[in-house]
Amino acid sequence: MKKTKPVNQPNHISNTNHSDDVSQNCDTIAISVADTLCDQPTLLSDDQQAEKLKQSSMAHFKIIDILGKGGMGAVYKAKDLALERFVAIKMLRISDANQPLILAEAKTISQLNHPNIVTVYDIARDGDANFIVMEWVNGLPLDRMIPPQGLALKVVVDYAKQMVAALACAHQQHIIHRDIKPQNIMVDINGRIKILDFGIAALIDPNKAKITPSAVQASFADDNLVAEEIKHHTLPSRIEGSPQYMSPEQVLGQASDARSDLFSLGIVLYEMLTGVKPFLGLNLPQIRQAISLGEYTPLADVAAERKAEAKTENKIESKAEGSTEQKLKLPAELIAVVDKLLQTEPSARYQNATDLAQDIDIIDRVINHKKNWWQQQHWLIKSLLIIPVIATLAWSTRSILFPPSTQELIARQLVEAKKIAFLPFENISGDPVLQIFSDGIATMLSSDLAEVGYQQGDGSTWVLPASEIRRLDDPSVAGIYNKYGVDTVITGSIQHMGSTRSLHLSVVNGSDGRQLKSLQLTLDAENLFAAQSEIRQQVIKLLGWQIPAALSQQFAAQQPAFDGAYKHYLQGQGYLYRFDHGDNINKALASFQAAIELDSNYADAYVGLAEAQLRSFIEIKDVNLLVPMENTVAQLTEIDSRHRLLSYLEGELKLNQGDYDHAVKLFSKSIDLQPNFLTAYTGISDAYIQLGELVKAEQFLLKANKLMPNNNSVLANLGAFHFNNGNYNQALEYFELLSQQAPNSYIAYLNISACYYLNGDINQAILAAEQSISLQPNADGFANIGTAYFYLKNYDRSIAAFEQMIALNDSDYINWGNLADAYRFAKNDKYKATFQKAINLAEDALTLNPNNKNAIASLAYYYANLEDIEKNNFYANKIIASDTGADNFLIAAAYARLKMNQAALSYLKFAINNNYSITEIKNSPLFNNLKNEDEFQQLIAKDSK
Repeated sequence: MKKTKPVNQPNHISNTNHSDDVSQNCDTIAISVADTLCDQPTLLSDDQQAEKLKQSSMAHFKIIDILGKGGMGAVYKAKDLALERFVAIKMLRISDANQPLILAEAKTISQLNHPNIVTVYDIARDGDANFIVMEWVNGLPLDRMIPPQGLALKVVVDYAKQMVAALACAHQQHIIHRDIKPQNIMVDINGRIKILDFGIAALIDPNKAKITPSAVQASFADDNLVAEEIKHHTLPSRIEGSPQYMSPEQVLGQASDARSDLFSLGIVLYEMLTGVKPFLGLNLPQIRQAISLGEYTPLADVAAERKAEAKTENKIESKAEGSTEQKLKLPAELIAVVDKLLQTEPSARYQNATDLAQDIDIIDRVINHKKNWWQQQHWLIKSLLIIPVIATLAWSTRSILFPPSTQELIARQLVEAKKIAFLPFENISGDPVLQIFSDGIATMLSSDLAEVGYQQGDGSTWVLPASEIRRLDDPSVAGIYNKYGVDTVITGSIQHMGSTRSLHLSVVNGSDGRQLKSLQLTLDAENLFAAQSEIRQQVIKLLGWQIPAALSQQFAAQQPAFDGAYKHYLQGQGYLYRFDHGDNINKALASFQAAIELDSNYADAYVGLAEAQLRSFIEIKDVNLLVPMENTVAQLTEIDSRHRLLSYLEGELKLNQGDYDHAVKLFSKSIDLQPNFLTAYTGISDAYIQLGELVKAEQFLLKANKLMPNNNSVLANLGAFHFNNGNYNQALEYFELLSQQAPNSYIAYLNISACYYLNGDINQAILAAEQSISLQPNADGFANIGTAYFYLKNYDRSIAAFEQMIALNDSDYINWGNLADAYRFAKNDKYKATFQKAINLAEDALTLNPNNKNAIASLAYYYANLEDIEKNNFYANKIIASDTGADNFLIAAAYARLKMNQAALSYLKFAINNNYSITEIKNSPLFNNLKNEDEFQQLIAKDSK
């Protein structure tokens, strides 16, 4: 049975197998369904549509869940198995006659590239089904976020700025939305607006922009039906658009343009501010009349009425954000903006979104950029204060007398940033080749920025390695901030533009997702080294950093003789970034080899090849795979004996060959060459651990921590070091420091939970695991809770937690083994089938890596529970005394299950000798039949560490 332990920590702790195919939030709905699927009277069922998708030419999408259902069908959340990302898929049925127009419209829509517009990745056809593949948004639709009294003013203005920016981008490219409404506006977990379904109306019905009066009259034909549907907040799917958000020209069947979108936006703003829609009626004709005549209660009147009600109820004293009083204090400028948007005549409205954006921006500055203390003082008070201020704080007078501009504040924030992450570019084109390029560039730039960042300020800036980002379940700005507390995140999007590539770069504030700086680049697709150098230069410029001359020379020296060799090198780095996907390790090996064939003196290609060979060994654990790496390192020595990574690679080679003394010397040399190369500190620590010199191992981890105190990986390694050595109290100290540095990191609280559990403090373990889940629902959090209740022999609560764990990750054999254990102790007949499920998954894992000791030990335990003694012995005999305490614990549990007590006691000794928790052994229900044995009592009588 799996026990609680730290997860996702580098080098020391085996990672839990998070499934990428699981939604992290059951409330995340990305795509609005109403009125978007098709006009056909007969549709396949949801299950039939999903099955059709699986069997189609788009079978590389794995269906995960139905995001939403409507009268016309469903929208699915899926996993793009080729590009390793979540997507939302709509299914349309479009006639052959309309197909050419549809494809032209789709091509235009897919070119929309804006952070506040959901990206359309692809439109494909299979038989009579058409699939729209879109960006998946982790958030909620706006209609589910507007309370009855409306949103807070600051929130409304923030959302409005983002919506207007999106409309301006689309309208400039002559794309009209035609169905702006809260259901089509998503708010992601970072508070970023994402507008859905741009141009989808035209895809379904290319004539939709010109609605005929007869069609509108037909839409409103059944008043009684409509009244009933309004009562239940639904509208007939045959109506073109959403009547309560339509412009007058739309409801009258007249041609509409971009100004119609602005009218609909005005309705949305009104609803966000008040909680109600402006145009009301008992049936659709009444709504239509109200819209066409402009009959609504002005915002100023709504505010006055609500203020009077609030006074009557004595609520006006509340000053808390979001209070009634705050929501009613609407700036006159904002009221004027909404009134102008809701003008019946298009010529009286804003004529374009750009002009609207300027007015919204002014309102935003008024609300959010208030005068500071100095600016609010009377001139006489200023004159009395200015002399003593200058006398006592002469060095800072400029800051006091002349408050810094927004740009200066951003520049200061970037200079002071101590944690920075570089995300792989979003591949708008959906081209797998471009994805590999993007991943390769991200890997290279993360490494380059780490070197530059170390030489800025006091040297404590930490650039998150690409390898850490790859491991994240949620590699978004919020996901990185939550786990690592990263101050600044660099994001971007990239797409093919013929012989060039268009790249948008943004520097984003980690805590709230605000964009600080951005720029657009056009790169030559035929000169990749120059392109990568340009990206690096522009990123460093955005951060306000300076590249030391020596580093500039080092970067320039990395250019190979042929750009084609660099292309293969980048491909190799891209495949290595996603080494756990498909056959990518072999593809990486082939790419680096191709680079070497083009340029036999390309030193960095040899480094990449050696790293790929090392990764291949780590995944398969076949020592014979180190022979090619040894040859590659020897070739690198001949080509460039002074390469900065040579001694590190030699150290890794010797470490994995078991030559620990030699590894120590090589890692020491690597540290001398690159004092900021933290991976070498981890390597030398590992070598000392293998030599049994734990004091020295810890010393090097402490040196790394002193070198870069902001580095979460160093804290994690220190915590894992003590955890693996049974020093749970010391491990707890480091994991708590980690939680302080990254207070939103659910992983930190999982580690804390594991330490409490193995110290026997079960209540604190449960609290820490619950804290982890509150930050982000995760399978391991529920696993820890389930294990804790199992320990307490509360098997019903254990089952409940484990079932929630399975709902989040059903692809991990350890999870199924946990659930099976709980079923067995609860005397639930489902335990045998559940153990069989665990066996199937563990055998699959063993097929991928025949040396996976955890899978081997788990299989022994699972077969013991099915009373298959032969297979239990087969796997148990593969675990030896020097294997981990956890693996020996499982074999002991297997023999205890079979009532082979002496064998169980022998493996328990091995587990304890490898620092496994005596507290857990003492209290685990798995050893109930051993607890009266004298030898067992002697074992647990030892002081737990």
